[in-house]
Amino acid sequence: MAESAPPLSDREATYPGLLPLEEVETFVRTHGHLPRISREAVGLFERADITLEKIEELYLYLFDLHARLTRLELARDT
Repeated sequence: MAESAPPLSDREATYPGLLPLEEVETFVRTHGHLPRISREAVGLFERADITLEKIEELYLYLFDLHARLTRLELARDT
């Protein structure tokens, strides 16, 4: 019998996905903070979830940059 996936939290259900880095930069320059992070104080656990989300996004950007750098190095060396 196949296991069903756990239900998504409200935060997971509304997560828009990784934004292009240019959109994040434009948002930060316009609003002075990262997308989905409010300037207003919120509960400790919600703020921790937001922080973890942003750390995960940074890793995804890092993975993409590493892959692009590797491709450039390979092209340069051939």
